Amino acid sequence: MGLKLSFEKIDLTEAVAEVVSVFAYFSKNKDQQINHLPAGPVFIQADLSHVRIILQNIIGNAIKFTQHNGTIDVFYTEASGLYAVHIKDNGVGMSEEKLSKLFKVSGKAISEQGTDKEAGTGLGLMLIKQFTEENGGHMEVRSVEGKGSEFIIYFKAAL
Repeated sequence: MGLKLSFEKIDLTEAVAEVVSVFAYFSKNKDQQINHLPAGPVFIQADLSHVRIILQNIIGNAIKFTQHNGTIDVFYTEASGLYAVHIKDNGVGMSEEKLSKLFKVSGKAISEQGTDKEAGTGLGLMLIKQFTEENGGHMEVRSVEGKGSEFIIYFKAAL
């Protein structure tokens, strides 16, 4: 039995700022710079608990797969009634093969250790893809091995 979603008007920039502050300790331990670049409030219609889980997973992965002294940029775009949050790092990136398996395979087949040997389950991205779709959005992933990754999460704009 699934959980009932509670859609509400959420300031996405505020939700991102909260998650970034929670993860500040981890990024500081790796001497990473997180650049959160809001251009003002961005209001979306979504389930707040889902939004937080999505952001925690993607920002946590960006920290995990970015080397010491790396950079993570978080910024926003708008298109066709959707707002997107971009989480872009200059970390290890992914091969074309790994990228093709990203949302099709879970568990040990996809899980990798982070740059400081951080463990993972391989379940996070499957779950956040599902949460994003349940909230009427979608995700895009761009990545180049050795250069970094960019996760773009689209949410319905609040009316």
